[in-house]
Amino acid sequence: MQLMKLHYKDERVIVPLYKTVDFLLEREELRKWKGIHRYDTQLYYLIEKELNKTKSILKVSAATGLFVSLLSLNNEETKQSIIASIINILCSDLPKARKILADQLLLLLMSQEEFVIFS
Repeated sequence: MQLMKLHYKDERVIVPLYKTVDFLLEREELRKWKGIHRYDTQLYYLIEKELNKTKSILKVSAATGLFVSLLSLNNEETKQSIIASIINILCSDLPKARKILADQLLLLLMSQEEFVIFS
């Protein structure tokens, strides 16, 4: 969180950081940790602040993975906000970001058979 705040709008730091956090959130051990819900709301708002009015395809594509990973945590507090951000990216004028997000959402839906994410 501190790195995101410290390097706000610095694409050279933010993009690898997003990819690293996304990789960590994909780990089953971290998803089962009860303390993760303490950080996911703050993480969402930092990502949203970073993406506000950006046209950087690198930043948006890295953030899409994080949004999908945060959505898979199934936190009721942030679920509606994350879905709204996903819809904004799907409606954006960045076709590559739309494709990446659609692919990641499809993988999420295929892997989460036992419960409904978009309820």
